[in-house]
Amino acid sequence: MSIFFDPRVGMWCVAALIYLLVLTYQDVKNKGWVDDRHNFFMWGLSVGLIPLLGRGLVYSLIVVVVGVLIGFLLLRYAKEYLGEADSATIRWLFTGMMLVSGAYFIVFLMVFFVFTLLWTVLKRYLVGRSAWSPFYPVIAGSFFVSSLLYGG
Repeated sequence: MSIFFDPRVGMWCVAALIYLLVLTYQDVKNKGWVDDRHNFFMWGLSVGLIPLLGRGLVYSLIVVVVGVLIGFLLLRYAKEYLGEADSATIRWLFTGMMLVSGAYFIVFLMVFFVFTLLWTVLKRYLVGRSAWSPFYPVIAGSFFVSSLLYGG
């Protein structure tokens, strides 16, 4: 059974999917410009999972700190590949998924790697290396597929 039907985190997954679809639409329509308020809302919603899941304060704080650190490192070292909004999205996805389960995030990483590889190959041969192409469909597709694959 999919994690979308989990009574504790199902609504977070549905909200994440809706917001990822909204961000993907904005990314494609506006050629890379995304309203980052959606990312801040989802960051708050992801941190809001802490009392719901009861993972323990130390684990939760470590996940939140590592999530912030990942966002900072992506902004600093992956600027040529990812935009600021992409980094913020990966930050709240990491935080929410790790609060749910580490295995959930590992499934996401595997799917994300495959989707990114396909996106890179398709971009290189269809559009050209230097041409702009949206990355949010990769993030949204990876999240959707990994949420279907992860059963909780």
